[in-house]
Amino acid sequence: MLEAVAKDGDTRIVYRDLPIFGPPSEDAARIAIAANEQGLYTAVHDAFMRERRPLTPAVMAEVVTGLGGNWQSLMKTIEAGGPTQRLVANRRDAMALGIVGTPTYVSGRFKYTGALTETQFEKAIDKARQN
Repeated sequence: MLEAVAKDGDTRIVYRDLPIFGPPSEDAARIAIAANEQGLYTAVHDAFMRERRPLTPAVMAEVVTGLGGNWQSLMKTIEAGGPTQRLVANRRDAMALGIVGTPTYVSGRFKYTGALTETQFEKAIDKARQN
């Protein structure tokens, strides 16, 4: 996806977390969303997706601080409720679009479920632009 977007040069990526693996997945999503206030959403999201250890609070704190994030500030953001509200809105929007699993991509008016190749992303971008 990132390569296709970089090649295109005029496409914006908007991540919308839809955790489907229970409480640890929801906690990871809240933390990534809260990390956005520190300019670290993408870095935290990507690090969590690559992490092979279970995403325990200690592991997530290590990842966030390793990326230069302030864990205490992040926890205050979560306690204020914004990340949870974002997840509720994401679930509502996913239901409205008929999204039931991840990964799902929306490009223009078109929805794609499952992993896509770089070429498939390029075609999705072109199709959205033509329609």
